This record gives sequence, structure tokens and C-alpha cells, in this order.
Amino acid sequence: MRILVFNWRSFLSRGAGGAETHCYEIFNRLAEGGHFVRLVASCDDATKPKETFFGKVKIFHVCKSEFFYPFFSIFCLSNFPFNSYDVIVEDVSKFPLFWPLVISKVLGKPFVIIVHHVHGKTLFEELPFPLNALSFFIEFFGLKFYSLFNLRVVTVSESTKRELVSLGFRVENVSVIPNGLNFSPVKFSVKKKSVFPIVVYFGRVKRYKRIDHLIQAVKIASAKIGKLKLIVAGKGDAEVYMELRSLAHQLGLEVVEFYGEVDEKVRDELFQKAWVYAIASMKEGFGISVLEAQSFGLPVVAYAVPGILDSVVHMKSGILVRDGDVQAFAEALTRICSDEALREKLSKGAIENAEKYDWNKSANDFLEMLETCFPRNND
Repeated sequence: MRILVFNWRSFLSRGAGGAETHCYEIFNRLAEGGHFVRLVASCDDATKPKETFFGKVKIFHVCKSEFFYPFFSIFCLSNFPFNSYDVIVEDVSKFPLFWPLVISKVLGKPFVIIVHHVHGKTLFEELPFPLNALSFFIEFFGLKFYSLFNLRVVTVSESTKRELVSLGFRVENVSVIPNGLNFSPVKFSVKKKSVFPIVVYFGRVKRYKRIDHLIQAVKIASAKIGKLKLIVAGKGDAEVYMELRSLAHQLGLEVVEFYGEVDEKVRDELFQKAWVYAIASMKEGFGISVLEAQSFGLPVVAYAVPGILDSVVHMKSGILVRDGDVQAFAEALTRICSDEALREKLSKGAIENAEKYDWNKSANDFLEMLETCFPRNND
């Protein structure tokens, strides 16, 4: 099978995140299985060639800025014939591109879209006016437009599936293929944990992640627990990092450490010594970092929001509290850090939950969906 994939960002982009990880893990496995996969994307790393391989996936970088990607991606028409591909896939990690759908209809090619999550109101946290309103409009009406067609849709959680169905997509056309892990969950060991409570957040540092809620919750919890540290790590906006440092200073918290972007080795070390993983995001598609944290036996404290409701099992692998309730968040942190029996129970439950997710299974499910829905495209 020959598969043409469109994604706003390349796997090799410095800004690559969860959507790109999902895209790579799925399609690289399909390519390893003998299928030809070409990715058309932008790449903000000038050191990367215009055309290259990453793993087994052939990548074509059409421009450096993802802002211009919707326009420059059209130029790939002159570089390779669309008619030679069996399936066209659009990874809607930002907003619908529209024109790949049009091309698929003109050529009579099967078309699949991948939607990780509907950004919705989070856009108003991340973008200035009027760009936020424009982006909200484009995403909402773009997805509504796509729903008018009998398209196959892949998403990573039941939460996003419900949102897509509410936008008009046919429930029978939406397949849930979740994120996975590249490694086996690490068996929980109290001996390797820090001697005092450490709460860790690892992931994107963006406003919609509401890391300020974590800082406020730790401030409240520290009054009851005593020595308590919060570690924030992950790539993100320098301005947001500055705001968070300022907030920690205002609250008189000297036990908040900001690591910035870290590699997998440092991430693993943080997960190994931490007691709790905390995330206060407005919503997630699924949350790869949440799954990775659970694989290290970290109980999760989070708001009960879309995406997190899919990746965390309340009172089995963590504690979910009402969205936006910082006091309840602080109480959940206090409860886990103060109760060793509960902490160990949730840690074991976190590992059991993480064991259910595997990239190989996700890739096999994706391939099965393609072969079932488009059997004539099999080689």
C-alpha cells in the first residue's frame, strides 16, 4: 500500500509534539511492514534536508514555517503524482487544509483524517485577539465542512470521538486508536523515590496547560505536607516560563524548579524519583506524557477533562478532580503524598493502566482499519 500523509509539522521539527509522535509511531511501523509512506510537512529546523528519510518514512519538507504550510503544501503537486498513492491521510494537528480532501475526491482516492483533539476554547488561551477568534472559526467550520463527507476519521480518545460526533461526523466512521508506549512499564520501587514528596509536570509548557494552577495547588498543599517540591519540565513558550517563575516568586515558593526542555534520560530520572505526576490542562487529545508517567508508577492528579478522562482511571491510577478547582487539586496532592498505602495502590494501578497501551497494537489497528475500509487498495 502507498500512503501519502499530510501533517503541519515534520517529525524532525523542533516544535514536534504529541501529534507528530503519534504520526511517526504509526506510520513508521507501517513502513517497516513493507508499505510505502511519504510525509509532506513543514520543518523549522534549517539543518534538515528538503527530502529525507526518518526511520522508514520518506519526508518532503515544503517550507520552514508551519504558518505558511497550508499554502506551500500545495506545491508538492508538482513533485510527485498523487494518482500513484492508494490512500491520502491528513493529520489535522492544527486546522483542516481542505485541498487534500478536494484532490482525493477529484482522483477518487480514499481519504482519512486524524484528529487528536478539537482545540476549541483553548485557542483563546494561546493566541491573541483577533487571531484566536479567527482560528476558532476556521477549526469549527472546517471540521463541520469535513463532516459533510463520508470520511474515515481516526482519533486517539473516546472524548475526542464524542466531540467529533457532536460536530456532525458519523459515529460509525470514527475509529479510536490511542497513543502507546515504546517501552515496558517500570515496576514500582519505593526505594528509588525521593525521600521527600516531589510533584512533577513534564510536557508542553503552554497557557492552556494551566501550570499556574499546579503552582497554586502546591502552595496550598505545602502548608499541610511541609517539604514539597514541584518540578516543571518540557519545551514551551519562554514567555510562559517567565510568567510561571514570576508567580512562584510572588507566592514565596522556592521549591519550584523549572528545567525547560529535557531529553528522555532526564525525563526518566524525574519520573523515577517523583511521587506524583500532576497536570492541570484544559483538555488533552489523550496525553502521551500522562501515559509515560503512569508507566513509571506515578499516580496522576489532574482535572477531569476530555482526554485525561481517557488516560487516567480515577482512584485506580490517579485522582481526578473537578475542572478548575485548585483547592480540590491541592487536597488530592496532599492525600497521595501523605498516605503511603494509597500511593502504592495508585502506583501499581498506574502501571497496570499503562500496560494496556502499545504502539505496535495501535499501528496494527490503523492498518486493519485501512484494509477493512479500503480493501481494493491492498497490494
